[in-house]
Amino acid sequence: MKYWMTALLMCIGSALSAQENGPLRDTLSASIKVAELRSGPVNNNHYLIIPDDLKTLVVPFGSGDIVKYIQTVPGVSTGIEGSSSLYVRGSNNGNSRICLDGIPLYGSTHLLGFVQSVPNDILAESKVEVGSFSAESGNYTASQIQLITNNVVTESSRTIINLDEAMASVTGDYLLSKDVISLTVSGRISPASLWAGLLDNTGVLESSGLSDIGVNVYDVYGKVNFRINHSNSLSASIFSTGDYYKYRYNKTDSEIEWSNQIALLDYNLRTASDWKVSAGLSWDRFLTRREENYSVSSENTFTASSFLSEYALNAKAEKTKDNGFRFISGLELKRALLIPGSTFDLRGGLMPDKSIQGLSGEALWSDSGTLYSEMTLARKDRYEISFGGRLNEYRIDDGSWGKFVMFPEYDLSGRLYVDPYCGLRASIDSRVQFYHLLEGLPTGWSLDMYIPSDKRFLPETGFQKTIGVFARKDGFNFSLDYYVKKMDNLISLKNASDMFSPSLLGWEYDISVGKGSSQGFELFSEYSSEKCSYRLAYTISNTDRTFPGLNGGNPFPFKYDRRHILNLGGYHVIRKSNTDELAITCMFTWQSGYWETVAEGYFEPWMFGPTDYHIDYFSGINNYKMPPYIRVDVGSVYIWTRNRIRNQLQLGIFNLLNRHNPFTLIFDTDDYVWKQISLFPILPSIGYTMKF
Repeated sequence: MKYWMTALLMCIGSALSAQENGPLRDTLSASIKVAELRSGPVNNNHYLIIPDDLKTLVVPFGSGDIVKYIQTVPGVSTGIEGSSSLYVRGSNNGNSRICLDGIPLYGSTHLLGFVQSVPNDILAESKVEVGSFSAESGNYTASQIQLITNNVVTESSRTIINLDEAMASVTGDYLLSKDVISLTVSGRISPASLWAGLLDNTGVLESSGLSDIGVNVYDVYGKVNFRINHSNSLSASIFSTGDYYKYRYNKTDSEIEWSNQIALLDYNLRTASDWKVSAGLSWDRFLTRREENYSVSSENTFTASSFLSEYALNAKAEKTKDNGFRFISGLELKRALLIPGSTFDLRGGLMPDKSIQGLSGEALWSDSGTLYSEMTLARKDRYEISFGGRLNEYRIDDGSWGKFVMFPEYDLSGRLYVDPYCGLRASIDSRVQFYHLLEGLPTGWSLDMYIPSDKRFLPETGFQKTIGVFARKDGFNFSLDYYVKKMDNLISLKNASDMFSPSLLGWEYDISVGKGSSQGFELFSEYSSEKCSYRLAYTISNTDRTFPGLNGGNPFPFKYDRRHILNLGGYHVIRKSNTDELAITCMFTWQSGYWETVAEGYFEPWMFGPTDYHIDYFSGINNYKMPPYIRVDVGSVYIWTRNRIRNQLQLGIFNLLNRHNPFTLIFDTDDYVWKQISLFPILPSIGYTMKF
C-alpha cells in the first residue's frame, strides 16, 4: 500500500518532486525568525507566538503556520518532511491537541497533512504548551496548541488577501458599530484542484499509474464580537473546513475526505472586584472517510470512517493581582458521540450470486465532567510557583462501565531565581487522554480513527518531570532542561498496514496496548534585537515502546525516536525605512534518521526441496535506522507600504542542498533489494499578502 500513498503524496505535494534513489542496501543482511519566548514568569516550556512571527518560515508549498514553528523547538520530532506531524517528547502525534478558541480541532490539516486548516490571518496569537500544563484544558498528554482569535470589538476595518501555492484566501475585520459590534469573516480555497487537473490532462502522471484526479479543499470562518457594556461582552463564531480527494491508481478507484465544523457561543464578564467570569457553549463535529473500489473478476469495496460529535458547556472564574497572584477555577461538562468503523463488500468472483459483507464499529456515547483549579504565587526576582489540578469523571455508554470513573490530573511548576536574570526551574505533569487515535501516515493528516476509552482500552496517561536552568538578559535567552516521561495504555495496530486494507474490519481484535518511555536533554539559545534574531535548538533523547503482542514483548525503538535533533535559525533585516523593510532568513536542520522494520536476511525452505521461494528473517520491530535528515532553507521577506496598502512578498527555497532525504522504504521484488523513496527536492516558494 505504500506505493499508492507515495504516488498520491507526489501528486498533491509536487508533481515532479519524488526521487527514487538507488538501492539503500545491497543485500538484506544485518529559518525562521523565532518569536521571543514570551512565557509567563512561572510556567516553563510555554511559547507565545503572534502571526507576524511566522512570515519567515519556508515550507514546500503554502505559508508557514504555528505547527511548522513548533517543529523547530526542543523536544519535538517530525514525521514526513514538510508535514504537520508532531511527536513531542516521545509521544504519538495523536497525543497533541490543537484548539481554536478552546475548541479541539480534530481535523486540523489540509492537503494530506501538509497545510494547517486554520488561516493565520484570523489569529490574534497562539499559545503552545509542551510541559507545565495549564489546568484549564485536558484530554491530551503531550502538548497543547491554542489558536486564539480576537475576542474584542475591533477598532477599525481591514481586508487581507493572501495568495500562495497551497491556498488563496480573503479575510476581513469590519467595524459595524463603533465600540459595540464587529464582524470577522474569512474564506480559503486551494488551487490544488487546478494543478491536479492540469497534471491529469497533460499525462505527466501516466507513468505513476495515477489518473482521474479530483481535489476540493476549503475552510470558512465567521465571528461576531458584541460589547454589551463596559463589563459584559458576547461573541459567537463558526468554523468549517473540508478536504476531498478522488483518484484512480492502476485498477483501484479511491476517495478520501474529512471535514470539521465547530460553533461557539462565549460570554465574558469583568466584575468591579477584578474577577473575570466567562461561560461558553460549543459544538464540535469531525468526520473522515476513505473508500477503495477494486474490480477485476469481482468487485471489492472497502470503506473506513470515523465520526466524532461533541457538545460542551463550560464556566470559568479568574482573578489576578499585581503582586503575581493568580487564581482560576472552572467546570466543564461534555457529551460526545464517536463512531469508529469500516465496511467491506465483495461481490461476484467465484460466487456471482453471493455477497460477502463485513462491518466494524458501533455508536458509542461518552460523558465527562471536569472540575479544575490553578493557583500561582510569585515574588519578583525571587521565586514563582504554580500548581493546578483537574478532577475528571468519565463514563462510556457501552455497558463496560455502569457508572462514572474518576481520573485525576495535576501539574506543578516553579522557578527559583539565583539573581534577577537566571535561576533554576522544574515541573511535574500527570495527564490523562480519553480519546485514542489509530494513526496512519506520519504527516499529521486528518484521516485517522478516533476510539473512545473503555474497559478494554483504558485512557492513555502521561507522567513527565523536568528540571533545568535558565538565563535571560539584554535580548539573550538560554535554557537547558532534562526531562523524563512515562506513557501508559498506548494502543497500536499489530500490523500498521491494516489502516489501508479490509483487515481494519477487525481492528478491535488486532490492537495491542502497551507502554512507552522517553528521556533527554533540551538546549535552547537565542539572541534577538530590533534587526535580527538567531537561535539554536538541540535535543538528545531516547524513546522506546513496549507492547505485549509485539516484538516478543521486548522494548523496541519508537519509530520517530530521532536521537539527535538540531535546528539553527537566523533572521536579519538588511534594510528598513518608514515604508519598506527587506529581510533574509536561513534555517539549517539536522536530525537522526527514523526507524524502519526491514528483513535482516532470508533463508530457503530446504524441507520442500529446490525452490525460488524465500522466507524473510526479521530480528525485531524498527530494527534499521534510516539515514539522517539534513535540510537547508533560505528565504527573503520584502514589505512595502503604498497608499495605505501594506504589501508583503515572501520568496524562499526549500531544501537548498537538493538532498534526497528519506520519505519511506519500498522493497523491489525484481532486484530483491530495499530502495529509499524521497519526496521533496529543491523547491521554490512564493507568497503574497496585501492588507488594506
